[in-house]
Amino acid sequence: MSMSIQPVFTLVFNVATAPGLVSSSWSLVNSGIGGPIRELEIYNNTSQTLILATGNSGSEVQLPFTIFPNGNPSVPVTLSHNTRLTAQCVGSSATAGTLIINLYR
Repeated sequence: MSMSIQPVFTLVFNVATAPGLVSSSWSLVNSGIGGPIRELEIYNNTSQTLILATGNSGSEVQLPFTIFPNGNPSVPVTLSHNTRLTAQCVGSSATAGTLIINLYR
């Protein structure tokens, strides 16, 4: 993480209490993140490979990286204020675990 980037907040998506993550549809992680966001730091302990997207329901745009289980490097992004963030499994569904996303500006 760059020293010039400031922490904004952390999103915690508990797959066990949420509807779960599947490969056939996007699951809402946050309906409107405070922005602008310049970097994400992501930890995925769902045991499944995940992807993230932004945009309105039905017109999500996948972010250009993949989230592997058990940690990921910080990822530079450009997300504006009130961006809707969703997640989806690449393969099998995830029914347990947590997706933790630290957001930085």
